[in-house]
Amino acid sequence: MLTPTTKINTKQTGDISEMQFALWCAEHGLAVSVPLGDRHRYDMVVDTGKRLLRVQVKTAWRDNGKTFTVSFVNLTTEHGKVVHRSYRGQVDVLVGYNALQKRFYLFGPGILAQLKRDIVLRYQPSVNNQTKGIRLASDYELTDVTQLDAT
Repeated sequence: MLTPTTKINTKQTGDISEMQFALWCAEHGLAVSVPLGDRHRYDMVVDTGKRLLRVQVKTAWRDNGKTFTVSFVNLTTEHGKVVHRSYRGQVDVLVGYNALQKRFYLFGPGILAQLKRDIVLRYQPSVNNQTKGIRLASDYELTDVTQLDAT
């Protein structure tokens, strides 16, 4: 079980998040196909019965009990330099998995086009009632398979 004290590397953490989402899909009657190798920009293809979706699964991080972050890029090196690569236009949806909460968050092409690197989601509204720039986790939470077709 993935807990805050588990010592595993980032590849293992990502694999667990992908498996958790594939399990969620299977439990909801969706077919999942996984490409051979890990050189593709998407982790899996989900057949919703209406369409095939290229899905990238990312693990939430920096959870401080009030907010958490989901990254919309991957890090790689090119010629010795760190490069951030967006998934924009290369996946149909990005699914963030919060392992501490055991919840999934769905991001379609619209939000992927708006944000450059990360999204910070709040568990609760801000104490000072600020709404500008605030994104509530509940607005993105994936709870039903029909949300996948709505992206």
